[in-house]
Amino acid sequence: MLTSRGMTMVQKLQAAVWFQSMGNPLNDDSVIIIDSLAKGIKLFLSYDWDDTLLYARNELSSFLFKHHNKRYQKWNKIVEATDGYFYNDMLKHTKYIVSENEKQERFHVNLMNTLRGACLEAEYSDLNPPLFFNKLVDWYIVGRLPCGIEYYPDGKLKVY
Repeated sequence: MLTSRGMTMVQKLQAAVWFQSMGNPLNDDSVIIIDSLAKGIKLFLSYDWDDTLLYARNELSSFLFKHHNKRYQKWNKIVEATDGYFYNDMLKHTKYIVSENEKQERFHVNLMNTLRGACLEAEYSDLNPPLFFNKLVDWYIVGRLPCGIEYYPDGKLKVY
């Protein structure tokens, strides 16, 4: 059910080197660098990050509902298709990052919400430019963990 825009995002994410660069030195003034996995996971699992992901997704959803309702009706099908591409693979990746089952589940949920957001932004990019999730994808692709933001939407990302 994904268009070529969505499939391009799926392929981009499937080619990512998931979490492989975490802990390696990072010299980038455009982000706030998190210096430990424990801090990165704590931020990633925080309610602030949950709220940020939800707020970003809701902004897109509200825009589509108001201005492109017919296309918006495909939202759930896009989410289902995205889950089909990533759900099992992300379970494999996340179990090596977080060892405690409860935290592992929350980590997986936040990661899946991010992937859904990226695919939704890509699918609707002809109507609304991708703004937030696309930035996160760039960090996943290079093996990092985006785990927070100074202030939404224009603040610096926090990256481990």
